[in-house]
Amino acid sequence: MSLPYPKYGLKSLYLFPYHQTREDYERATGSVCPPFDSARAPKNWLDPSAAKSTKRNVAYQFALVTADNGTAIPGPDGKPQLDVLVLKKEEAATVNIPPNATNVPGADVPEVPCPCARWNRTRNLPSASAEWSKCGTSASTLRPPRRATSRQQTGSVFSQSRRRWA
Repeated sequence: MSLPYPKYGLKSLYLFPYHQTREDYERATGSVCPPFDSARAPKNWLDPSAAKSTKRNVAYQFALVTADNGTAIPGPDGKPQLDVLVLKKEEAATVNIPPNATNVPGADVPEVPCPCARWNRTRNLPSASAEWSKCGTSASTLRPPRRATSRQQTGSVFSQSRRRWA
């Protein structure tokens, strides 16, 4: 009998902390949450190093591709699609969390997806299903990472340089 694979929440794959509410942000950071800007999409995470960037834009290699209603878009293999996310450094360095109130203008648009950590080939993404319906709120099932073989550890110069960017 084989053991069941552990379940990891989707948030465990995020590159940065994800804050569900303004209160969560204030509790986690100890600073006041910036006011919600209805002209921008909601964004519940921030990249603290983006403000120090010398570039105008910041690119993140892996972000979940979502439809207008916030559901994950499946690829040809049935697993959620990942794509590059590019943001202006000012936007990447701040959150835009709507207040906990009804009918807040701008809060009904899909949120900016949180970048994910580099995917490991030994991890299998689940099929895009109801558990992936909301980018920031649900859990997914992933296989735990395995130890790298000696070939994976050495790799080519190209693969080593790509690892440095992750």
